[in-house]
Amino acid sequence: MRLEVAAEDAGRRIDQLLAAVEGVGSRSQGERLVREGTVQVNGRVPPKSYRVHPGDVVEIPDEALRAPAPRTYTGGAVSVLFEDDDVVVVDKPAGMVVHPAPGYREPTLVELLADSGFSLAPNEDQRLYRPGVVHRLDKDTSGTIMFAKSTSALRVLQRSLMDRTARREYTALVKGHVPSRAGRIEGADRA
Repeated sequence: MRLEVAAEDAGRRIDQLLAAVEGVGSRSQGERLVREGTVQVNGRVPPKSYRVHPGDVVEIPDEALRAPAPRTYTGGAVSVLFEDDDVVVVDKPAGMVVHPAPGYREPTLVELLADSGFSLAPNEDQRLYRPGVVHRLDKDTSGTIMFAKSTSALRVLQRSLMDRTARREYTALVKGHVPSRAGRIEGADRA
């Protein structure tokens, strides 16, 4: 595997960068690969304290990467609320992660959609599989989530969230008495 270090990763230790690579999956595994001389940066074996720079080329032999564990989803189908040529909007169930992440081996919403035949916009991140991801919801949060099916839609939607020209609204189910109809929740007990 070969990847180029992005500007947002500048200054990270090489083992931290490797931890985010599918097939490495942990900082200790990344550190081991560096210590054994398996990883090269710009054609040389880096010291374990090496901090990456934008444009650095990191190479990891394919045989050093572990195959991800197979994933199966037993929670049933995900409801599609809307679909057109550019987007698909689904009802994300609680307990499901939106996209794969290093070290996480359960099925994700992105994988479920891909397995169901949805063609999502490709992402440019060489390390993480996040096609079409416009925004995310926490694992334990259920709700409506939108995925882009085209690259142009992905850029427009992500930009509108960044510029705050799009609006998101959340509804929560609360047990007990709430003293007013509006306000701010600063923290909550997990029961």
